[in-house]
Amino acid sequence: MWWSNMNKKQQLFFGVLLILTVSGFIVSMILDPRPKLLKFYDLLVVIGWGILIFSIWNKQQKWKRFYLKRHIWRELNINIAGFRENLSVVNKVIFFDKSEFLREKASDPLILNQIINQAERLLKDSDENDKYFLYGVLGNFYRINGQAQKAIKCLTYCYDRAVKEKNTIKEIISLIRLGEALKYNRNHKKALEHFNKALEMCEDHKIDEYFDFALQHIGKCLMELAMLKEAEECFQKALKLRKAKGNHSLIDSTEQAIALVREMQDK
Repeated sequence: MWWSNMNKKQQLFFGVLLILTVSGFIVSMILDPRPKLLKFYDLLVVIGWGILIFSIWNKQQKWKRFYLKRHIWRELNINIAGFRENLSVVNKVIFFDKSEFLREKASDPLILNQIINQAERLLKDSDENDKYFLYGVLGNFYRINGQAQKAIKCLTYCYDRAVKEKNTIKEIISLIRLGEALKYNRNHKKALEHFNKALEMCEDHKIDEYFDFALQHIGKCLMELAMLKEAEECFQKALKLRKAKGNHSLIDSTEQAIALVREMQDK
């Protein structure tokens, strides 16, 4: 678990450092003129310190995870109003996985499942307005949790509600979310249709707020289809819009995508 929580650069650095440390220690042991018994003693001391340091670090990580789980469970084990207010805690366990085209993943699936269970329980006693919200949340979490078909079902409900209500903003959001779920379900063609429809609706209704989101998702879908030049064009357009917004989190997300697509082009 501790290794999987590192990003690729940290894993590479740790691996190189470990190899250099071990090889350096072995060479020094060979060249050391002292008796073998003393060398063996030094080896035991080094191993002992290594075990102690790792066990302390590992214990700290376990306590962090334990605290986070208790914190999230306590914050989310409330009514729908509290659930809405404290939903931001989910960001603590969600990250973009560079090894899988920057798809969203959970660093701790147990925490994500706890949140999903809480949302499912709230859904049972919710009214129509809350149902739209909860189905949207569950759709996104199911997708991240590897349950794409469940996600599609939930987000289709949201899209149908938006169309029925003739709510353009909700329809655009639902199209993008449903497109992502379809992409995770390996239906990239259908996903692109949803993203492009969302983009067209933004243009037709002059809704700039979600234009960059549609472009970003189109780009990531194209990247998975190895259409790298077209993907980068989408990312560049999204980046320009996001810089105009001044949202640093969104800017960073798009810059990560541009860096990855360029790295893929160089291979």
